[in-house]
Amino acid sequence: RSLLNRGEFDKRRIAVRAGETVEAAVVRYIEEAGRTISVGEQMVPFPITFKKMDPDAVGYAPDMVVDGSYSNYLVEFWNLKRPQASVIRRLRTDEKWNHTRNGIFAIYGEGIRRGVKTRPANVEDIASTILYRLGLPIAADMDGKVMTKIFDPGLLSSLPCFVADNFGELSKGTPAVQGERESLEKKLRSLGYVH
Repeated sequence: RSLLNRGEFDKRRIAVRAGETVEAAVVRYIEEAGRTISVGEQMVPFPITFKKMDPDAVGYAPDMVVDGSYSNYLVEFWNLKRPQASVIRRLRTDEKWNHTRNGIFAIYGEGIRRGVKTRPANVEDIASTILYRLGLPIAADMDGKVMTKIFDPGLLSSLPCFVADNFGELSKGTPAVQGERESLEKKLRSLGYVH
């Protein structure tokens, strides 16, 4: 959208269909053009997929996410900081670790089972699991699940899982009464946060 706003995108190459916004046409154009990307001497189709985001996505989510195997190649769309003729390039050896599809997950500490080998079904499970361990609520619309297999049964039975319908309501908070406020200020002052 920022490219459209700055007038740096060539609108003449995009046919806007009836009832379609210019933004939706750009997303469709990128998706269609992306299917034609191929790599190597044999011109093998690049293994990428395009996922359109839900219109009700939280915050400033992108209109579309590009996903695929980045083990040997990198896809760059309209990188204004480093203009180039092609949207793909082969990764250097020292870059490949940064674009692998496999991540590493390790956890330890109080309440964590020892020697358990597991992996999250999705990267979204990490946020839900961290929120649970901190005793914080998990938003009802979060995609991730708490990875219960990594926790000791004792912790699971003593630490309830809170689910919040709306994080916006939680951020409002409640004002502290006078006695609580003075106690909190004293603690913060002793820690150096308040002068």
